[in-house]
Amino acid sequence: MKPRNRSQQNVLPNRGEPIPAEFFRAIAEGTVDWESWHSSNGEVLWGNEAVRRFTGYSPNECLRMADYPLPLIVPEDRDRMAEHLRDAAVGGTENNIEFRVLHRDGSRPWVAVSWQPMRDDGGLGNNGGLGDGIAFRDAGGLLLGFRVSMRDITEKRRLREQLRLHNEHLEQLVQERAARVAELEKHRAKMEQLAALSELAAGVAH
Repeated sequence: MKPRNRSQQNVLPNRGEPIPAEFFRAIAEGTVDWESWHSSNGEVLWGNEAVRRFTGYSPNECLRMADYPLPLIVPEDRDRMAEHLRDAAVGGTENNIEFRVLHRDGSRPWVAVSWQPMRDDGGLGNNGGLGDGIAFRDAGGLLLGFRVSMRDITEKRRLREQLRLHNEHLEQLVQERAARVAELEKHRAKMEQLAALSELAAGVAH
């Protein structure tokens, strides 16, 4: 393992030491995926900078939206995703639910969303981070929120659609070939029948 330089030694915590909260924030802000944290009533509390790439809106604009993230979801998928969000607010967990986003530029990219409740294992107060748990609960055991992660699957959906169209084309070719073979078999049977009648007629003539 490459040793740390002097600047890193002055800034980075050592392995096993408490990790300051700003490091967790830097990790969350630097992720490729669109991340957000919601309270147990569904209100968005935080979102990372990746939302700008997915939607064209800044994190602050999203925080000011009523019913976020529903305004960013295409109308056809909105009711379905609203139901999922209600489930997440009461502690539900899901993975890779697909829907389309309404980008500011008018495009409709596909995303896959996953969410899970966030629990505190006691590490929150000890090191300023999230501990080893997944979601926060207060002293009374009430759920405080859930984490949402979204990733862009537009290219995956495009390739999936191409594959579907290709398979449909192959199936059509198979059906056309089967129909052609059936037609040829029908024609062959007819020709054999005519040949048999011709032989019968020739025998009668003699």
